[in-house]
Amino acid sequence: MLTDKMMEDAEMAALRKKIMESTEHELRFFNMAVIKERWTGAGVNA
Repeated sequence: MLTDKMMEDAEMAALRKKIMESTEHELRFFNMAVIKERWTGAGVNA
């Protein structure tokens, strides 16, 4: 039998996992954009 506290903890864990996954994906996308910007910037300056 699950208590309200256990249900709450499970929901928080699932939410935290979802946030971590989406943040990781967004960071990877952001990093790619920054790197691309650096490359084009370096190419222009060179």
